[in-house]
Amino acid sequence: MNNTKTRVFMIATVASLIKMLQKAVFFLAVLTVTQPCIFASETKEINLVLFGGSMATAIYVAEDTGLFAEENLAVNVSDTPDSVHLMTELVKGTYDIAQASIDNFFAYQAGQGAVPLDREPDLRIVMGGSTMKLDLVVSRDVNGYDDIKGEMLGVDALTTGWAFVLKEMLMNGGLNESDYHFIETGSSAKRIDALKAGEYRATLLEGNYINQAYDAGFKRLDDSLASLGPYQGSSFGVSKAWAESNRGTLIALIRAYITATEIIYDKNRRDEVVGSLVKHAFMKPANARKTIEQLTSGSYGLTPKAAIDMRGVATVLALRNQYGRPQADFSNLNDFVDLSYYEGALRSLEAD
Repeated sequence: MNNTKTRVFMIATVASLIKMLQKAVFFLAVLTVTQPCIFASETKEINLVLFGGSMATAIYVAEDTGLFAEENLAVNVSDTPDSVHLMTELVKGTYDIAQASIDNFFAYQAGQGAVPLDREPDLRIVMGGSTMKLDLVVSRDVNGYDDIKGEMLGVDALTTGWAFVLKEMLMNGGLNESDYHFIETGSSAKRIDALKAGEYRATLLEGNYINQAYDAGFKRLDDSLASLGPYQGSSFGVSKAWAESNRGTLIALIRAYITATEIIYDKNRRDEVVGSLVKHAFMKPANARKTIEQLTSGSYGLTPKAAIDMRGVATVLALRNQYGRPQADFSNLNDFVDLSYYEGALRSLEAD
């Protein structure tokens, strides 16, 4: 599929996805009214796995400002070394909920994950988190796409996450798949270390890792927003069975997360948010403040109220249809997304 066909597919996909979501939201609104959620009065423990760094800012803020405690939640947060660990352990039940690039949840639920699973997945995406601008960060001697022809390029995993974003950017830059080699390295933290060590000359980075790379002397060749348009990034996924058994607990976590995003956007509370990034992501205060400004810029970053950007989802699915194997059917969004918990959280917050 060439780039023109990809964009045509994306436009058609946006329209169909929006129609599906409109129908789903109507149904879920009725469900929420007829079956109100009863929140637990005793503390509930949740095991959450994520990629540490700027995309986890709302989780850090929810913990530090007492939002989780207010919802009677004890959230155990684990940083993942890579998406393979995150997804396989989520499916096994080691973790109750995961925050990762939305593409991972589509991929593993559709049988296109980076590794085989030991059981049938029942994954559902329950909330958004951010839209992404991924910078193609390169060595200082790289001045164009031709300069990385024949080179090693770093990715988290070969068939999920941002690997397809990078493939499309490279194609738009005039390179074929035979012109480069991907090295599976893991998280952004690992990739920036490998970049500094000279293991490869380019990789995609986001958020605070971009700032770290530029401070270390690397530079930007291109970015995903300019090359591909909106891309739904960080989102939350769960096992359908766990969610159904822990409806009140999941809604409580979503409530806390949504409220945390409002704090992050509140400039009067900027010092608190900076403190959370310094504490949990080990950033310097100046870098933390710059990162928060980028997250709340409006064109990309943290999504207000953790909504899912359907234009960004269309980009994700267009790339997955183009590059994902074996071929899978993504036409029924309800096989992958369940917004009933998110809608329940929004309605309960509006009623407070």
